[in-house]
Amino acid sequence: MSEPKIIYLGPACEAGTGDGRTWAEDNPWPDCECGHRPVQYVLGETFDRMKAERDALQLRLNAADQRIDELVTELANVRKGPCKMIIGDELP
Repeated sequence: MSEPKIIYLGPACEAGTGDGRTWAEDNPWPDCECGHRPVQYVLGETFDRMKAERDALQLRLNAADQRIDELVTELANVRKGPCKMIIGDELP
């Protein structure tokens, strides 16, 4: 999954400086003594793309989980007795 482009809005304590809160493409603000941190935003089109990637990966994961369940069930049936899957394997 690709990394999202993040933009930052300055910490809330910056709003009282007269300039208001500022935007930046990186995080130029040091940790503030008051505990406020910049807010991270992801652009809408980036969010939609990453959500689609996540949904596609979830579908693949679900399919793989389903296949594992089927194989585990099949293996359990094979271990129960003579193999019924091979034609001509009639054991007494």
